Amino acid sequence: MRWIEDTLGQYHAIGRYQIIPDTLAYLIEAESISHTAVFDKRLQDQLAIRLLMDTGLGKYETGTLTLDQFMDRVAGVWAGLPLQNDKSAYDGIAGNRAIINREQYKAAMSAIYG
Repeated sequence: MRWIEDTLGQYHAIGRYQIIPDTLAYLIEAESISHTAVFDKRLQDQLAIRLLMDTGLGKYETGTLTLDQFMDRVAGVWAGLPLQNDKSAYDGIAGNRAIINREQYKAAMSAIYG
C-alpha cells in the first residue's frame, strides 16, 4: 500500500496475481488483513482464492453457474483473460488485452476444474 501511495497517478497491478489498488483495498478489508502484513506468496494466494470465491467458484462447483458464466466472472477480475467475445473486459484500458483466446482459456479451466 505504501508503494501505491508513493506512486500516485500510475497504473498498478501488484504481485503474482496482478491485483489493482481498489481490489487490494477491498481484499484487505474483506479478509481482515493487517496493513503491516507482508505481501508474500501465502497472502497473495489467499487473496486470489478470495477473488475466485467472489466470482462464483462455489456456485460453479455446485452447478449453479455454468463454466462459461464462471469464466466470464473470472475474466471480469483478471484483464488478461477473455470474455466470450475473445476480448478482455478491460480491452484497451491501460494497455490491457486478453493474452489468450477463449478456446485456450476454456481448455485450461476445464483441466483445472474438470
